[in-house]
Amino acid sequence: GLTTVRQPLRQMGETAASLLLDQLSGRDVAFGPVTVEPTLVVRGSTASAAARV
Repeated sequence: GLTTVRQPLRQMGETAASLLLDQLSGRDVAFGPVTVEPTLVVRGSTASAAARV
């Protein structure tokens, strides 16, 4: 398989829903970037670089 980056979709959805519910209930919501931590998933497409001659 290909090496990929796994996005924390559940965490992203929960954060978005929480912000939306806060806004709908009249709370002050600070809009701005929300950072989530992705995970590197190393699979068969990753190998060491070939040695240069």
